[in-house]
Amino acid sequence: VEGAAVEGAAAEGAAADGAAADGAAEGAAEAAEGEGEGDGENDEEGEEGDDDDAEEDGDDEGKETEVTAEEEAVHNARLLNPQGEGGLNEDGEYERVEMSGEDENGKLLKMTAVKVKFNRLETPFVEEGWLYDISEQGHTVHWNPNLRNACLSDRAKTQMWLMHKKDPKAWDAETLAVEYKIRVQRVMAILYLKQCQYDATEAGHEMGEELAANMEEIHGFVERGEGERHIYIVPRYPKFQVVPQHTTPEELKTILPRFMTAEEEAAREEKELIRQFTANMKYAQKITGGGLNRSGRIKHPGKKPKGGWGLMVIPLIEDNSVRARARAKREGKVIVGEKPYVAYADGTRREINSDEEEMFRKRKIRPFRRIF
Repeated sequence: VEGAAVEGAAAEGAAADGAAADGAAEGAAEAAEGEGEGDGENDEEGEEGDDDDAEEDGDDEGKETEVTAEEEAVHNARLLNPQGEGGLNEDGEYERVEMSGEDENGKLLKMTAVKVKFNRLETPFVEEGWLYDISEQGHTVHWNPNLRNACLSDRAKTQMWLMHKKDPKAWDAETLAVEYKIRVQRVMAILYLKQCQYDATEAGHEMGEELAANMEEIHGFVERGEGERHIYIVPRYPKFQVVPQHTTPEELKTILPRFMTAEEEAAREEKELIRQFTANMKYAQKITGGGLNRSGRIKHPGKKPKGGWGLMVIPLIEDNSVRARARAKREGKVIVGEKPYVAYADGTRREINSDEEEMFRKRKIRPFRRIF
């Protein structure tokens, strides 16, 4: 984390050095024309010299604005054509940062991250006027946590993965989410994608570093989030309850049902969202249901196995009517049918395996309350 902070400070210093160099170039041009100001000889005082001579040279401010607009146009053209002349490459506007660490077994891990010089989040989006957020969140250009939470730098993501590989128990997804101030689901996705990147690099595949650099330069980057969390926002109406007069607050806690605040509701929903995200990610990684077909309907089955195909049998319940369920509820019973099984032509049967259990879980309809 300290290394990421140092890199972020270095990026800001590089941006400041670039601005000072532009000021020095303008000062040298003025000296060549005979202005005789001499501000271009000192890079560190270039910007201060421009401020001191603003009253004497009234046209300097207009020229500086034109140069800035021209540079911005060239910069946008490079983003649209990263492979062309002056695009983002190893000798251009981003650098390759070699990061390394060890896993829990002491194996050396190496990964390359990108680092761009231009950070859009550190500069205003507009030069004239101001932006107004018409939503109830009241975000501004300089305070937009939703945007910053989704713009972690490639170096921060790589460092996060290295920390997790070093000690998976100490730096699990929940701890990393607190450390980087983002949601657990985002951390889980970052760790999975970084592992895919490492595996692809070890296999000899070429990584699209230009794409990562372009995304950071277009959207900006941060080294840490702004405290991303799930928010429960639902309009509520008063819920009155009749209570005896002169009831003390201690007695009200025992009489009235427990009231859940918006923070408690959000924490309860977040647990369910994390559970669903974890289940879906394990299914996408083929940790669960690895043998299931994921390419669509099979039009031509494979070769018939010896002994014939097995049939999935789902036993039906003899009486599953509303009246039967109500009677079972009064008696404290639950109507549960026999578990599914696979039957073969020779009369044998077997229990369903883990892939088939995952198939039944995916097929089961689970109502989820949507919040609008």
